[in-house]
Amino acid sequence: MNMEKDIRDKPNIRSEDITGLNFIRDSGTYLFRKHYRQGLRSRIMEVLDSNDIRKEKKGEVVDGIRLFPRAKPLKMLRIFINRFDGLEDALKEAKQFKIIARYLGSEVIAASDEFVVDYVRPGGREIVLCGLQEYVEGEILDPWGPLHVKHLAELFKCMEGSRDSGGDRPLEALVQKACTNADNLVGRLKKMILEGNCIPDLSGVGNLILTRKGNIKLVDINNISPVTFRAEISLDDKGYPVCDKSIEVVSLMEKKLLQRPIHMNETIYRTFLDPQRMKKVRAIEKDFITAASSEVH
Repeated sequence: MNMEKDIRDKPNIRSEDITGLNFIRDSGTYLFRKHYRQGLRSRIMEVLDSNDIRKEKKGEVVDGIRLFPRAKPLKMLRIFINRFDGLEDALKEAKQFKIIARYLGSEVIAASDEFVVDYVRPGGREIVLCGLQEYVEGEILDPWGPLHVKHLAELFKCMEGSRDSGGDRPLEALVQKACTNADNLVGRLKKMILEGNCIPDLSGVGNLILTRKGNIKLVDINNISPVTFRAEISLDDKGYPVCDKSIEVVSLMEKKLLQRPIHMNETIYRTFLDPQRMKKVRAIEKDFITAASSEVH
């Protein structure tokens, strides 16, 4: 077992780092690869079939042509970076997924099985929260980019063989399905904000994925922010105004993707889209990005 460094402190994790963990049984069936996107709260690893990795490296002959198909993840393994004071603290964090699932529904979020492990680390043992999450294949739906119907069509074109369960569907039908799902998502998010007084992180690029079937999936399920309608701008544990920025994403989906006017008489928008408040949020966001860039360099 490689005990040189805590797995949560390693920016570059290899497959053998994962298989060497005390809570992972190495059968040789699965291999692990660092995902190209890494969250602020977890190390993200692709769970891959070892046979698929073999084909990726050595290739396979199809109709007389040797192909090197990239191995697709079976699941995504998340190892939370955050330290917890005890089991109760870790379980409280894990329960956030259930809150999101209750309001948004299983068809909107990437399903995940959260589990707590006793991690044997350098210098002792510690409780660690992990998640084995559904792999969602598709294109990133960037809320800060060209979020409109024509852009949806371009994203579908990028996804070769876009199909629904019933077979091939015209591009227009896929776009319409995506818009219907976006409308459903906006409605559920508003209900979550008003009834549950919380919202998941929608602001990160890559948190929302558009699938080839026209579904929109939230893949970052581990940063849920409380929503208050006070003048004070709340920040997450990293110092980012995630609540305000996520509610701004809801408004962008409604305005750009669904092409509906924003009604400032709605409590949510009247509070969080107030011009002076948004100006303050942008200043906080700018400081956050500057500080993050300084840490990297």
